[in-house]
Amino acid sequence: MEMQQRIHVPGQVYHLVSRCTRSLYLIQQADPDRTIFRACLRRALESADMSLLAYAAMSNHIHLLVRAGEKPMGEFMKSFLCALAFFVNQRLHMRGGITAGRYYSVMVDQEAYLSLVMAYVLANPLRAGVATLEGLQSPWTSSLEYARKGGLVDLQAVEELFACKPADILSFIEPHIPAVLTRRPGWSSADVAALGLAKEELGRQGRYKALQPALGTRTFLNKVARKVDAGWQHVGADGMAVLFRRAEVSLSASLFLEKVLRQEGLADWSLRRRGRPVAALSRARKVALHGLVYWKNYRRAEAFRAVGVSSSAGYALMQKAWCGASRNLLERVARDAR
Repeated sequence: MEMQQRIHVPGQVYHLVSRCTRSLYLIQQADPDRTIFRACLRRALESADMSLLAYAAMSNHIHLLVRAGEKPMGEFMKSFLCALAFFVNQRLHMRGGITAGRYYSVMVDQEAYLSLVMAYVLANPLRAGVATLEGLQSPWTSSLEYARKGGLVDLQAVEELFACKPADILSFIEPHIPAVLTRRPGWSSADVAALGLAKEELGRQGRYKALQPALGTRTFLNKVARKVDAGWQHVGADGMAVLFRRAEVSLSASLFLEKVLRQEGLADWSLRRRGRPVAALSRARKVALHGLVYWKNYRRAEAFRAVGVSSSAGYALMQKAWCGASRNLLERVARDAR
């Protein structure tokens, strides 16, 4: 299936998480991995225009809290994770990527949830049971960098966002520590399950091209949605939501798709209702895809999104031989549209 775009908002804070493949403990909690991790992160940040606010490197996953710049974050994450994979593979005599698929990204409401997410990132060693509360200043997090210069963290951005001196940031987030030890903001199993259901529902509706999880208040979500021309809906507890931007379908193409559905007696492009005539839906999708690609000159990926099918299913439909009913249906729709 085609990878969905993410909604990138310059100046917005994002919580990024990347997990090791098969949850293996590939990152050693001792040197030289600690030095290598920081070197790879520093090199990736040099070519990026984002600000690093916090990080935590655990044995089987990585947390980053960043403020986005103008450049897409995917380029930064690719540079960082590829460099880290090279050194880890060298040590373990392995090949290939070390992370389990695409990194997880959540847009964070800077006013309502930023301190909570910062506490969650820095308290990861406490959650994992590898540190005590007195040992919050872990060498595997950015907690030691706020009191000195020359680290990876952008101290100016931290002071601007939290309205306190960087040296006082640990005291500032300390009230949130008990909360994050009992729950994970935006990354609980319930939130992930709800996000999966939302993506599935949006996929059935079709006609969307970008999706971005977000953690924030209703006011924040409305503000961001208006800024990037997107919609949003809640998918979990504690302000977890998903922003989505629909694919652009021209008016003529939209009328064409509606005519195809009407000719087959269908309401939409999904199979949500039991008893839906599968053959009629398949025939309608086949007609719609051929019409959009060869008549409306749409790219195949855009046509697949318009009728709510994956790339593999769309190519399979387009490769099937045309039957007389499908040909006649396209001719009737084309004649009516003219």
